[in-house]
Amino acid sequence: LTASYDFSSRYVEGIQAVSKDDVKRAANIYLKTDNLTTIRLVPKGYMGMKHKAQVPPGPKRGERSREIKKVTLPNGLKLLIREDDKTPTVSIAVAMLGGLMAENKANNGISDLTARMLLNGTRTRSQGQIKGAIESSGGSISSFSGFNSFGLDVEILEPDMDFILDMLKDILTNSIFPDEEIDKEKALTLAIITQEDDDIFQKGFNILRKEIFEPSPYSFRYLGEKDSIRALKREDILNFYKTYCLPNNMAISISGDVNSEALITKLKTIFRDLKEKEVPVFPSKNIRLNKIKARALEMDKEQSLVLFGFETTSIKDKDKYALDVMGSILSGYSGRLFAALRDKMPLAYSLGCVQKLSLDAGYLVFYVATTKDNIPTVKKGLVGEIKDIMQKMVKDEELVLAKKELCTKYEVGAQTNSFFSSNSAIDELYGLGYDNLYKYKEEIEKVTSQDVKRVAQKYLDLIAYAEVVISSK
Repeated sequence: LTASYDFSSRYVEGIQAVSKDDVKRAANIYLKTDNLTTIRLVPKGYMGMKHKAQVPPGPKRGERSREIKKVTLPNGLKLLIREDDKTPTVSIAVAMLGGLMAENKANNGISDLTARMLLNGTRTRSQGQIKGAIESSGGSISSFSGFNSFGLDVEILEPDMDFILDMLKDILTNSIFPDEEIDKEKALTLAIITQEDDDIFQKGFNILRKEIFEPSPYSFRYLGEKDSIRALKREDILNFYKTYCLPNNMAISISGDVNSEALITKLKTIFRDLKEKEVPVFPSKNIRLNKIKARALEMDKEQSLVLFGFETTSIKDKDKYALDVMGSILSGYSGRLFAALRDKMPLAYSLGCVQKLSLDAGYLVFYVATTKDNIPTVKKGLVGEIKDIMQKMVKDEELVLAKKELCTKYEVGAQTNSFFSSNSAIDELYGLGYDNLYKYKEEIEKVTSQDVKRVAQKYLDLIAYAEVVISSK
């Protein structure tokens, strides 16, 4: 692309050589009105308004309700429909209980592999007729698998709805899992596992989760381990499919340019003959940490990584909102960790705080990418910030800023149909209710400084946590 094989090396050198005068000079050359192109996407009628350019007109394209409607079929299948005709697009999420909680050490990875194999052929359609047909029409289809669920996400244009619904019915009832495609997916999985093991962040997070949750299935790698993947056979995948791909274990959520009444009638016809069966009961996997578990290892990398992981709570616990606010205070765009470890002392390449919740467990991770020499100082700094938020009330301005950051992220996400289809399907499947996503901003606004201190003291236990340190050789 640059006609120079070593351009990336020279790019770094060039960036390092840039001075303040260079920035000013470039700004004066290029940031001029005669070099400016402006594009505005505005509601219809906006450009015709005189002297009121700052006030857009009322209704946008269509006036359809954007509330989610729920219908449960006699076979237990949950259908969730949301009308939104801002654009002629539709997002579909098909979610089923499964994921890591349905796995054991011997078959670890089977949920992810089954989800991906759903796109590899049915009795009447080949892989190309599934993926190719959707992509050629401007859409996309992908699979997912996590702690407690697996399934499919689809993005399409509205005119392709009938075709896609028939295809989904075929995938959910007639997948055949060809041996040759299984071999390809297994080979791909093994290659990705190798890549993960060579990535300092992926390796670190996988080890940390193992330390927090072992021997629970939540300690497993989502993709599986090489030995378990190699051992999986077509019969194993087919049995998993037949066990969990059931209407009474499934939620289908559709958001976009649809007519809910007509679509519900159509869905009832398409999916009415799916047969319900008894779904295995998933036992609780919550095993509490009761001591400090520390792992240290070396990798052939220039940077080092420090991870602190704390077991928290389930996705159904309202403490999750206060934990979100606490995480934002610590690692948001202007958070305490940034100020302490990057602003005051240049100790980190990158840092942050991540929360992951499941049906009956959860964890919060602090991560700092640094240099080998700085590891002791980084660990001391992390402990200091954790103690500080446990012992002192956060300032009002910090609380307000954290809430604004979280609510803004929510609003950005809520501009897409996939946000509604994915979240409503998962929330309904987990028993939170299909409309749970509408409560997020309200619950975040309720969080007080006392709530933040309370959850910090409750979950940031400095005598029972997991620590992983990966240093450069």
